[in-house]
Amino acid sequence: MGKILAAVLGLGLLGTLIVGGIMLATSYNSAVRTENAIDARVKQNQNIYSTYGSKLQEMAQVADLAVEDQVRLQKTVVDMLSARYGAEGSKAAFQWIQEQNPSAQVDGTLYRQLTQVVEAGRNEFKNAQTGLIDACNQYRNQRETFPGNLVLGMLGFPRDAIALEKKCTPILTAETLRAYETGVDRPIQMRPRGQ
Repeated sequence: MGKILAAVLGLGLLGTLIVGGIMLATSYNSAVRTENAIDARVKQNQNIYSTYGSKLQEMAQVADLAVEDQVRLQKTVVDMLSARYGAEGSKAAFQWIQEQNPSAQVDGTLYRQLTQVVEAGRNEFKNAQTGLIDACNQYRNQRETFPGNLVLGMLGFPRDAIALEKKCTPILTAETLRAYETGVDRPIQMRPRGQ
């Protein structure tokens, strides 16, 4: 009977060690996957933010080119009309000739497109930031609730708490930071004062 009891206790201890080892390995692997997922989300946020910034700069260059082209076009039209009618222009009360001149108006389409890019880029970045915040919150819950707080702490997670906290901090505007620090908000200024 003593040998059977020792064998049962030995098997129970072995089973406990195996189950404990599996739990440790699973917890370790889960924490590694979660930290890697957070790193990937940070990189994706950087990618979205960079693409958005580049797209805006490129579209702004197109807008600058359109303005330059409008100025050149207006000069061409003025030169053409001066050549046709002289420096004094046509003195006729009504000019019955229908001119076929290129339009000298800048189409507002470009500015609408810029507005759409700004809105879409901000929305995409907000969604990516929200996903990162959610992933960080889930990992924080995993690390701070029982038994994860014991197991993951014993396994050395988070691997770099300071870097993790920095990665999990959303990118905010200076105005947002100021409002949260002071507890005071003010209306958004569409243009700087005096313009």
